[in-house]
Amino acid sequence: MLAHWQAAATDHRGNSVTDGEVRVYRAGSTELADVYADRAGEEPMEQPLQTADGLISFYAPAGRYDVELEYQGWTARWHDERVGPVADGDTDSHAIRVVDGYLVTEEV
Repeated sequence: MLAHWQAAATDHRGNSVTDGEVRVYRAGSTELADVYADRAGEEPMEQPLQTADGLISFYAPAGRYDVELEYQGWTARWHDERVGPVADGDTDSHAIRVVDGYLVTEEV
């Protein structure tokens, strides 16, 4: 069974991005990851993914991924995102909160 990852697709002003392109890479590489629309892995998603509903959402095997959102010449990046169960020796954790209207990811 695959693990789920989701984030709000927002621009630098906090506005929902409904026509952005998303690419998911294996962490630290330029190799596109295999991502799916369902937990069973029966519906592969073609990259780049689209943010039609203002969300970035995919299923993938447990691991670490880099996610890029491109929108009107602007790029947002999530680096070394953990998807799925914690790996041996992996003790970090992240939280998402709103600061001055922006979504901020930070280690906790």
